[in-house]
Amino acid sequence: MATRFKSVIALLALALAMGCVSSVPLPSGAPSPTRPPVPPSTEPKAPSEQSALAKNLLTHPEPENPGMRPSTPTPLPTLRPSMASHANHHNRGMYYFRRNMYQQAIDEFTMSIRLDSRFPDNFKVRGFAYRKLGQYQLAITDYDKAIQLDPNSFYFYYERGLAYAELGQYERAVQDYDKFIQVEKPTYGSPYHERGLAYAELGQYERAVQDYDKVIQIKPNYARAYNNRGAAYSGLGQYQRAIQEYDKAIQLYPEYADAYNNRGAAYRKLGQDTKADADEAKACSYELRLVLVDSKYC
Repeated sequence: MATRFKSVIALLALALAMGCVSSVPLPSGAPSPTRPPVPPSTEPKAPSEQSALAKNLLTHPEPENPGMRPSTPTPLPTLRPSMASHANHHNRGMYYFRRNMYQQAIDEFTMSIRLDSRFPDNFKVRGFAYRKLGQYQLAITDYDKAIQLDPNSFYFYYERGLAYAELGQYERAVQDYDKFIQVEKPTYGSPYHERGLAYAELGQYERAVQDYDKVIQIKPNYARAYNNRGAAYSGLGQYQRAIQEYDKAIQLYPEYADAYNNRGAAYRKLGQDTKADADEAKACSYELRLVLVDSKYC
């Protein structure tokens, strides 16, 4: 069971590595919430760090460092009479899951669960597939069952927290992030970042700043964390300090449209309208380059 669980977590880690961190929540009195383009990572890892990260992928995904090795094509597993029926469908579900074919994976895991509902990995991976498809309540239901069957699967508290956050249930999200962080004490930034986002949505800006501090301590060149910390300082009315954070985000990612927009809003709060106008124009320009559609800043 331990080997099988590690393989499931490894797959989740690789799948998470393809995603992005959640959107930047901005407080009242600060710019409106946005979903910024993902700033590219500017922090290279030393070979020794890369090796440690590879080991940690078994239990600790690192969403902030995307990348997957190309996999060798393998055929869809056939239904083998010599195997238990639920295992056959689980294997087929994993085949689809690895290929981001989430609905097909869900169908196979559902068949496996109907045949044997005592196998926690089916609920774990199906819950992740539901979350990738935006079916957050179904994901939460599966994470509940996975945790019930395997109480030591603390990573799925984090996964459940992500689903709660997507539903706007930030207090529950914080509770799940707390559980995961207290037990696992992750050495990568995303759990602290996600909890910071949830705290900001709840108006608990001091706590949000503390979590962003932790993220930046772990990953000093992560532009999005500086932008979010700036938004939290704006929520506290500390606009000059917020501008310093936006400056750092822009230094790390010069085309970061949201950071320009947020800095412009802070300048306007300070009555510096000329600087605000210039930043808002840059936000519009950089966003149009990225999305080539109607801009929220123009």
